[in-house]
Amino acid sequence: MIMTYDFIFYAKRDSQFMQQIRECIISRIDTELCTEIHRLHFYGKQQLIIKI
Repeated sequence: MIMTYDFIFYAKRDSQFMQQIRECIISRIDTELCTEIHRLHFYGKQQLIIKI
C-alpha cells in the first residue's frame, strides 16, 4: 500500500486536527499524533515529523 502525505490536505479542512499538529510542533517534545489512518511522530529537538 502506498502511503501519501494526504494528512496535510485533511488538516487544511479540519481546524481541530490542524491545531493538534501545531501544538505538537510548538511543544518541542517527542510525541505521536494518530488518526484513523495516520500515525505522525513528532521529534521536537530535531524538528522532524515522520509519518508511519
